[in-house]
Amino acid sequence: MRILKPPYGLCDFDAIDPGVEYWAWARFVGGCLVKVGMDCHDPSPRFRLECTPLTVVIEMPQTYRNGKARSKDVDNLIFSAGAIAARYQDVVQYTPNEWKGQVEKEIHQPRILKALECSERKILAGLKKKDLKHILDAVGLGLFHLDRLGR
Repeated sequence: MRILKPPYGLCDFDAIDPGVEYWAWARFVGGCLVKVGMDCHDPSPRFRLECTPLTVVIEMPQTYRNGKARSKDVDNLIFSAGAIAARYQDVVQYTPNEWKGQVEKEIHQPRILKALECSERKILAGLKKKDLKHILDAVGLGLFHLDRLGR
């Protein structure tokens, strides 16, 4: 596994918003969103069985001096992100502060939807609301990597 410094071109990649019990993912091919999903921590996640990009763009959790998250929770999230990233050949990492700053989900997620092409928005149709908020973070991370989304 190689850790690459952004920006790292327009190769095909999976963008992942890691979680402790799940992760949300968005696959980009040729600079376009083609597929999204949620997976639990399973040694052989379903989305990895298909033709998979060698590169992952992943959010690297960070602690904030006066943040709401407990240090132990962030440590678990970092461990989870590392376990996911280890499945790929190349890794590009962004901290939340790098790709979205301190913007609240209620403001940032509509920006993500606005940055999508109509055909990409259709991919999100029919998703459960509880999954969509996590999947949109993965999509936003991928769009940021492609320079299609500002903070």
